[in-house]
Amino acid sequence: MPRVGTLDIDSLLANSTAFQTIASFGVEEFAQAVQNDLTVHDANLRDALGEIALVTTERLWASSGTDSMEMFEADEYSRVPTQRITAGYNFGAPLRKRAIAVGWTHEYFRRKTVSEFAAQLSAARRAHVAMLYRDLRRSIYLSANYTFAERLADPLINIPVKRLYNADSLPVPTGPNGETFDGATHTHYLANATLTGAVATSLVNTVLEHRVTGGIRVVVAQADRSAWEGLTGFFKPYPDPRVQYLATDVNRQTISIDRMNNLAIGTLGAAEVWVKPWGIANYPLAYDVAGPKPLVFRTRENDLMLETAAENDAFPLHAQFLESHYGFAVRNRGAAAILYVGGGSYVDPTIS
Repeated sequence: MPRVGTLDIDSLLANSTAFQTIASFGVEEFAQAVQNDLTVHDANLRDALGEIALVTTERLWASSGTDSMEMFEADEYSRVPTQRITAGYNFGAPLRKRAIAVGWTHEYFRRKTVSEFAAQLSAARRAHVAMLYRDLRRSIYLSANYTFAERLADPLINIPVKRLYNADSLPVPTGPNGETFDGATHTHYLANATLTGAVATSLVNTVLEHRVTGGIRVVVAQADRSAWEGLTGFFKPYPDPRVQYLATDVNRQTISIDRMNNLAIGTLGAAEVWVKPWGIANYPLAYDVAGPKPLVFRTRENDLMLETAAENDAFPLHAQFLESHYGFAVRNRGAAAILYVGGGSYVDPTIS
């Protein structure tokens, strides 16, 4: 039976070619392996980001205004008052360029082995993932709106970038059950001195009141796991899947012990609580995973998330840089909420 698959860098490391020089292996064949590797990297990241962010090439969109009206009793002679909704507003996402200087040359490929090149490319991928995590955190945990000057796409305009609802006096659309919100006071950046069951429930409900779906997820840092598991009467932990005595034979969801920094640990009301590697200590985040995503991940048309950048496209491996063009921003302002545990008012975390 023939063996099928994609020839990427990991495939080369798995056999004797790892210790060949790139020149002896063949530069063109190696260039294709690098391209395949970056394509796999792109697909993995898009899949990972898909839970919280919509990948798009759009840069601006419109928010509806406050769309509540009132019905009046009338007869054949009545003339009820004319009503209109509050005007909405435009906001969007930035597009930034991130780069790693590599400076690969013809002499480099004559002397370096496949394994040495793979180590450098692997380090570049890790740096790219670290930067993505940093920018994702900044886009949702920081609370102040800002204006971004577009430089990488025409026309060059100023893009208003909004956060989650932050009491900025802009109109907030009516909730699915007729809930109304004051844009001057309504915020999804919550705060409390300590973590309590009531406060954690309020975090979840802050998202629920804007949604019609029930798929709410709370993300906490590994350091906060024990605090959430201690919310007796509110938090319901998943049991350990390892062999243990149970008084009943009822099937229940169990904790996955494959990755201890990326797992569901239990439920709280309508939400499932997860430990995630990008969670920030003392800043639990609740967001809707069943409806429209809270964030967008803006990219350029037909771009991979990480690409080689060479002055001469005929020699893609003779690259000066590995580049990534993207930007995170809030798209659905009511689809997430954050609780700062440590004070009476929200304080932006330091994200570096």
